Amino acid sequence: MRAGLVAALLLAGCGSPESAAPTSTIVTTATVTATATATVTAVRTATVTAVTTTTATSTAPAAGERPDADTPGPDGGTACAVDPAYRDEPTDGLADAVIAAWADARAAAAAVGITICVNDGKRSRAQQQATFDDYVARYGQAAAEQYVLPPDSSAHVAGYAIDVQPSASAAWLEGTNGSWGFCRMYDNEIWHFEFAETFRLGCPPRRTAPAG
Repeated sequence: MRAGLVAALLLAGCGSPESAAPTSTIVTTATVTATATATVTAVRTATVTAVTTTTATSTAPAAGERPDADTPGPDGGTACAVDPAYRDEPTDGLADAVIAAWADARAAAAAVGITICVNDGKRSRAQQQATFDDYVARYGQAAAEQYVLPPDSSAHVAGYAIDVQPSASAAWLEGTNGSWGFCRMYDNEIWHFEFAETFRLGCPPRRTAPAG
């Protein structure tokens, strides 16, 4: 999209004076060309600035697009075809835009021989709390706080996060740099991706870990 916009603007601003044109024509043309070039540069700079600002701050879908926080997601699913240690959970309960984008990403991965699985997707508040409590029981409070957010802060509960497995599949999705709307969000979770339409323009900087 950005390339097409810039190309169109450049085409509109391009112009080469005829070699036999009078000096006055050359000066006028040069002035117009310089003005057009400055305009294109300004538009390009404004576009990049807007994109940078948007991708850095926009993550969650608008409130009206989010599934109900108390609606549970699927619990389980079939074994992931390339690694049965993980599940391939249905995308039921996620925001509609997330489901559609995931289908596109999955098809693109399959086209290059990659199978990507949703090990976990939508969770309700109760499911998120149960996950947090399970982490506390198994790994301790400090570890739980590094990997699991409280229900009201979780993108899983809001319906726009997926945990992708196995690691090679997650690495492929990360390598798309948001082309399908999914970006890895945390340094300490190679599997956790969140969706936003603005991510299609590029992923925002990752954070170290979730923070409630």
